[in-house]
Amino acid sequence: GTFTVPFSVAIENFGNAPLFDLQVTDDLASFGTYNGTTALSQGEYAVSSPSIAGLAGGTVLSSANASFDGSADTQLLVVTPGDVLPVGGTGQISFAVTFYPSGGASSFSNQAVASGDLTQDGNPDGDTTDLSTDGADPDGTDADDNPDEATPTPVSITLGPVIGAAKQAGAVSDNGDGTFTVSFTVTIENFGNAPLFDLQVSDDLASFGSFNGATALAQGEYVVSSGPVVGSLNGGAAIGAANTGYNGESDQELLLVSPGDVLPIGATAQIQFEITFYPTGGNTLFVNQAVASGDLVENGSSDGDATDNSTSGADPDGADGDDNPDEGDPTTVSITFGPSIGAAKQAGTVVDNGNGTFSVPFTVSIENFGNAPLFDIQVSDALTSFGSYNGTTALSQGEYSVTSPVVVGLSAGAILAGPNASFDGESVSELLVPTAGDVLPVSGTAQISFTVTFFPSAGNTSFVNQAIASGDLVEDGTPDGDATDLSTDGADPDGSDADGIPDESDPTPVSVAINPLVGAAKMAGPVVDNGDGSFTVPFSIVIENFGNAPLFDIQSTDDLGSFGAFNGVGPLAPGEYVVSAPVILNATAGAVIGAINTSFDGESDMALLSLTAGDLLPIGATVTVDFGVTFFPAATVSSFVNQATVAGDLVENGTVDGDATDLSTDGTDPDGTDADGIPDEADPTPV
Repeated sequence: GTFTVPFSVAIENFGNAPLFDLQVTDDLASFGTYNGTTALSQGEYAVSSPSIAGLAGGTVLSSANASFDGSADTQLLVVTPGDVLPVGGTGQISFAVTFYPSGGASSFSNQAVASGDLTQDGNPDGDTTDLSTDGADPDGTDADDNPDEATPTPVSITLGPVIGAAKQAGAVSDNGDGTFTVSFTVTIENFGNAPLFDLQVSDDLASFGSFNGATALAQGEYVVSSGPVVGSLNGGAAIGAANTGYNGESDQELLLVSPGDVLPIGATAQIQFEITFYPTGGNTLFVNQAVASGDLVENGSSDGDATDNSTSGADPDGADGDDNPDEGDPTTVSITFGPSIGAAKQAGTVVDNGNGTFSVPFTVSIENFGNAPLFDIQVSDALTSFGSYNGTTALSQGEYSVTSPVVVGLSAGAILAGPNASFDGESVSELLVPTAGDVLPVSGTAQISFTVTFFPSAGNTSFVNQAIASGDLVEDGTPDGDATDLSTDGADPDGSDADGIPDESDPTPVSVAINPLVGAAKMAGPVVDNGDGSFTVPFSIVIENFGNAPLFDIQSTDDLGSFGAFNGVGPLAPGEYVVSAPVILNATAGAVIGAINTSFDGESDMALLSLTAGDLLPIGATVTVDFGVTFFPAATVSSFVNQATVAGDLVENGTVDGDATDLSTDGTDPDGTDADGIPDEADPTPV
């Protein structure tokens, strides 16, 4: 509701002598009352501190007045010794005004007053003064060097009053006596650039028949059975009173225009009421619209500066989100017959927990598609596709756990009092505890949410699942299944065809991506010259799990042929080597390596480890294996290169299947130097 305009006051010395004790005053009263402390209300303004710019011709203006407010203090400058406006000199003082116009005001004008003295005494005596003219040139447009122009500076704004309305029908209730009851919520919103007053919403209910507020309804009649009442108010909206005399026929106004009622820019308000109607034979579809209005000026009368025919739904802007309430779809009410329930099950985003397990939230949506309320509501869900339930300890492969279900969404009139805290999807598959008073009205909806955390069995990446919803016509505490439905995938129990028949039953899929990824680095330590023609070098191999699943049957192999032939029995000759037994030096983050291979020789037996049941390399874990090589180089051979190979499996079976493998890279970090979490480096280790 506020506008901001920048101003620039230009001053120029048109005389034949320099001017001192310069001052410019500016009274901003045309914009309202100054408010420099709080959010602006209508008829108020705020101002930025002035700044000096554009000094030319030797002009000196030392200080703008930071206390300038255009009201109590109208002086833009602080008179300062040494300030001067030489003959022909110019200067500019700039500031900005933010103002909140009073209702209907769109045009403003304003003038500044400049003054200067022939003698500097620290007090503006006004030897020369001038009322500002509009524009950037103090000489106006005639260029006669005579600043006799004095046109006030105009500011114009455009007020665009725009109101939007939406009318939403709630669930239709079959009262069992030929009548139906439906609740309406009318939402209004201010889409314009000014607040609106004298708000009104009118609603003609003739499509439901004739009003009868005195006797039992007959066919073709209706009564306003509840309300209207003022519902949710947002964004500073204020509505004092609903019109309790509203009947949709002789009195179609939902509100009483009250002093202080306001719909600020972007604010919303809701008016709710309920009607009970007796359709004429064969009439199952009804259409209806409300009309909203608001005024720029509050005068106690709805003048209709802004009006809008409601569109169907809860959003006055409809579905396009363009902030232009040009939609005008009538709100429809339809009635059908027969108990019918629909269910949809939607899987949320699967979260990789980084420890081999995954979590996925589920929301089961149920809806009453029949013409009678449903009781003894139940939803059951068997989760065996995720494995076996484990609610007590850390999960192993092929196991899952589940959070207690929570009712997260209930439409008007729906009541589900008891989610089942014992639900586990295996021995207890019921999500709800039927409770006296639970009801799913006609067209009512509810959502039950829970989260499954599961540790997939090896190689299992796809899962499907369905829930079963049921409801009864008679409440007896036992789900008898008068209406049942297998869930379909998604959030809408009616699927994608929107035909009001929940005959879709596509299972809800969940997919996970298992990415086995192992990395290795091999580092050579300092080479020791043994003084007998042989040399000894220590090696350290680091193995790390970079994937999103634990690895089993861990193995590292190392071909030492670059050092010559293995000799494990006698003194070395040129072209021979011997190895020290490998040692598991370090295991982190739960890594378990049961045994090293004492027969490792790098030639006939290249395996550094002995596969042991229970060996495990968890996600992010590392294992370091050390061993040494003593070698007698062949003549003229002084450089050697070497690489180890590591492998790990998704399934433990005592055999290295190589689900993940990697050639070692030189150094201590299997990820090399790029720290990208991908062990794609493979530089041989030099000696």
